[in-house]
Amino acid sequence: MITLSDALHNFIDGLAIGASFTVSVLTGFSTSIAIVCEEFPHELGDFVILLNAGMSIPQAIFFNLLSAMSCYVGLALGILVGSAFAPNAIFAIAGGMFLYIALADMVLCYLFIYLFIYFLFLNKRPCLLYLFICLFLLF
Repeated sequence: MITLSDALHNFIDGLAIGASFTVSVLTGFSTSIAIVCEEFPHELGDFVILLNAGMSIPQAIFFNLLSAMSCYVGLALGILVGSAFAPNAIFAIAGGMFLYIALADMVLCYLFIYLFIYFLFLNKRPCLLYLFICLFLLF
């Protein structure tokens, strides 16, 4: 399951890279650098998950590389579709995916922080409650 979801994620990454190269070379390189910085810890995490699932090191490397190959398919499709159509739709899909991944993890954290502070102050000082929530979100 993690391999399939990672393959879809890498496909969308490749789609975004391909579409950004159709806009300009500088946009393509900046998007590529941003995605490499995002993918490095993500792929390391996937590798550890595969190892903890009982795979050997060569099996985990193989399945991780197999899911990473979908990035090249997305890259080719992004270049083809990005040159014929407006790449803004591709950027919207990729941006929406990144926002969903980030916010799906953060909503539980926000809920925990809110409930912790709410029960700490027992809703007696709403201004302090709001201030502490903002401070916790910054750090």
